[in-house]
Amino acid sequence: YVPGKLVIRGIMRESQWLTQAEMAHDCGLVGKRSREQVGQWESGKAIPSRKRRHKFLTYLLDSLKLRQNPQQFLEVWNILVEEWGWDDLDVDEKQEYLQADILKNPYRGLDAFSEWDADYFFGRDEQIVELLEAVTQLPLVILFGSSCSGNTSIIQAGLIPRLRRDENRWEILQFRPKSDPFQTLAEALLTLAYPNNSQESIAAEAHKVVHHWLSGQATIAQTVKTRLPFAGIAHLLLIVDQFEELFTSCPNPQISQNFINVLLSLKDETSLSIKLLLAVRADFYDETLRVPALGIMLNEFQYSLPTMTQTQLEAAILQPAHLRFTRFDEGLIGRILLDVGESPGKLALLEFALTELWKHSSDTPGRLTIAAYEASGGVQNALINYAEKVFKNLTEQEKQQAKNLFLQLVKPSNQHRTTRVLATRAKLGSENWTLANKLAHSR
Repeated sequence: YVPGKLVIRGIMRESQWLTQAEMAHDCGLVGKRSREQVGQWESGKAIPSRKRRHKFLTYLLDSLKLRQNPQQFLEVWNILVEEWGWDDLDVDEKQEYLQADILKNPYRGLDAFSEWDADYFFGRDEQIVELLEAVTQLPLVILFGSSCSGNTSIIQAGLIPRLRRDENRWEILQFRPKSDPFQTLAEALLTLAYPNNSQESIAAEAHKVVHHWLSGQATIAQTVKTRLPFAGIAHLLLIVDQFEELFTSCPNPQISQNFINVLLSLKDETSLSIKLLLAVRADFYDETLRVPALGIMLNEFQYSLPTMTQTQLEAAILQPAHLRFTRFDEGLIGRILLDVGESPGKLALLEFALTELWKHSSDTPGRLTIAAYEASGGVQNALINYAEKVFKNLTEQEKQQAKNLFLQLVKPSNQHRTTRVLATRAKLGSENWTLANKLAHSR
């Protein structure tokens, strides 16, 4: 064996106790042999190819927290150069990796935190522990959170990374119901089973699978057992995010009812351990209560995500910047907290404001300034200012198109609430689809 390879192996395994599957994913490996490939790296039988170099180096920086220890990164770099034969790595490239990591914006804007953003997800430690305990102990958890309270983020960046580290191996299957819940579940299952297959082939095969389910030729549990490799896996966690889409997007209430009944039957499956996590927007509590099979379970299986406290919000503001060796001007955090107040959707507005603050502070590396905060518009106006800037840069024709497009993306209700509508190319048309993509890339 080569000593240098064992050093890398030690760093990879001891820093986060990652599984081979997680390391393979983070290094850009796919397919059934991906775990085997990582195993060869660990044993010293093989090294990452030059093709995988960028992914591997990015992985070392982002996943193993080497940005907090540049000296260790340099030691690893020397191992790669001297012992792995990557002799064309030069000083400029080394500096490029370090600089890109330090300057990278640690805030998420309007996007939910993903599993790969876990290092930057702060302020929800207590709730993560409570949710983890509920999921591991109960067959079903119904997670309620107000709009923009962070349901998706706490699942993706809080719960899932903790489950990945659990010695009782978990397989995680997650999806949104959208307008056709059986189809989206089948596609999510097949994507997990066959990650290298094209979307077209997955959709076609999912259509056949759904037909078997609805005709009684197979159950969802049977499909899970036959399609997913369960060797070494103790539990399957089935996550239905934005569960309220069953009430807002599915055109046939009977389909929604049937889907809910089938889902709930999975928790009683004895041949394999399937746990359910349903994430629901809190203002759809009444609709959930009115579903007979769900209503009787709310008292026993409900978990409500509380509003973040001032201390939690401060952690969410401060800690991501600390990871980038960046400090706030004196008094700025207090001002941001004051601006957040109790405004609806405050977490989304706060995260976007912090993202814009980081961008506006590019000329003061390592420091987020009051002047940059004011220039960005702050919590109350950063999103408005940014949206107006994007809209202003559209052509007159695009501006008119955008107005019509926005009306297709929301669905008002009699309860004085608005829900998002999933935009598809077929629904919007090719012309509007081009504009929709343009606006989406502006986020």
